[in-house]
Amino acid sequence: MLKVGVTGGLGSGKTVVCSILKQLGVPVFNADEEAKKLLDREDIRSKILLYFGEQVFDCDRVSRKKLANYVFSNEEALARLNELVHPAVAREFLKWTAQQNASQPYVVIEAALLIESRQDYSLDMIAVVCSPLEDRIIRAMQRDNATRESIMARISKQLSDEDMIKKAGCVLLNDDDHMLLPQVLEMDKKLRKDHEG
Repeated sequence: MLKVGVTGGLGSGKTVVCSILKQLGVPVFNADEEAKKLLDREDIRSKILLYFGEQVFDCDRVSRKKLANYVFSNEEALARLNELVHPAVAREFLKWTAQQNASQPYVVIEAALLIESRQDYSLDMIAVVCSPLEDRIIRAMQRDNATRESIMARISKQLSDEDMIKKAGCVLLNDDDHMLLPQVLEMDKKLRKDHEG
């Protein structure tokens, strides 16, 4: 079974790519969703309380909004949160992968910070989804009901498309000149062929 990472900048279309793959029967692990779940785990929650204090909590639960606002305006806090969450997500991905059907040609991890997190996912390939910056900003603003400034702050914490492409085994272009579906189908076909040997 091959392990494939799907990444790209905020609003690039990673989730659309992974939705297509799911329709094709490919198991997809969403690292960002897993990270949100981990915030409710007692060991993670207690460390967040220790590191960042009650200001990022609503009652006894971590407020993702308060935490995001805090860490995106504080480089040291963001680094500390990443050191706490990324290794835990990587461990969950490896456990999840071991539970998948061995006859599956490949599985996918969708992660915004796949490359930046520097976790050892033992991936066979990384697919990078690229989209024009302005399209990404508009999509993210609409999806997250967020301001342009907050979206730009989040984008500034991610690698550029150019830097991500250096690590890519496959680049998927999501723009007005390229239809995404045929590219995803072609990638799927190649991965299934590679799995067969």
